[in-house]
Amino acid sequence: MLLTHLRRNVVAYLALIVALTTGTAYAAGLANGSVTNQKLAKNAVTSPKIKKGSVKRSDLHKKAVTGAVVKDGSLTKSDLAPGTLPEADLFHVVNNGTMPASSPDSSGHLTAQMTMPRAGEIFVRLDAAFTRSCSSGVGRFGLYVDGFPIPGTGNQTPGAGDRYTVTPSALVELSKGLHTFALGLDCPDGDFTGGAFPLSHTWTFLLQGE
Repeated sequence: MLLTHLRRNVVAYLALIVALTTGTAYAAGLANGSVTNQKLAKNAVTSPKIKKGSVKRSDLHKKAVTGAVVKDGSLTKSDLAPGTLPEADLFHVVNNGTMPASSPDSSGHLTAQMTMPRAGEIFVRLDAAFTRSCSSGVGRFGLYVDGFPIPGTGNQTPGAGDRYTVTPSALVELSKGLHTFALGLDCPDGDFTGGAFPLSHTWTFLLQGE
């Protein structure tokens, strides 16, 4: 009975033995590093098959991670190399002023240039005595760097009958190179009608981290 069964199924048993032995031999015969990109089928390695935290910077192709694949708002200052951000993109307010007008009536007053020896923070302060009046409402002033308003440096201009020194200041993070600072003036509800400008002024720049 047993002999009859073996004779009738010998081919099937032989096929099973060959499949098992060749499959094992093939898997065991793979040398480390022998499976190359060319030997992998397209989409053979998918995200679920990759161990979390196992992909390092050196494993990524150059330009593999671009702005389009980075989640908005996920990067912070510590993730960026110095000088990566455009000029005047980061400000740290020191005084309690407001945001100057983005497009003031005049933004080229009392200009001063300074060269950053490296990317970093710089403390800037303007001491200026002047008066300005508007045909309607009150005038506003603020500090600007490379054409950008510096938040926290906006305030009301001294009127034509007043005379006092304004002292807007802030910490500004800038890239290496030449930068231009200026005082901007604005009459939101009218036009400038009078006043004396400037009576005196002094710029102060202090590079941080020295």
